[in-house]
Amino acid sequence: MFSQLLRYPAYYAVIGLAGFGFGVWFRRSRWVTAGRPGLDPRIGGI
Repeated sequence: MFSQLLRYPAYYAVIGLAGFGFGVWFRRSRWVTAGRPGLDPRIGGI
């Protein structure tokens, strides 16, 4: 029973971390596409 109690917080922590990482990546990629027109030639080349 104790291992079952330990399993759920780890499961939710993994999901939370994945969701947080995806949110950060999504905001960053959206910001890059929004700032694309000639701000940085390296970013614009993607």
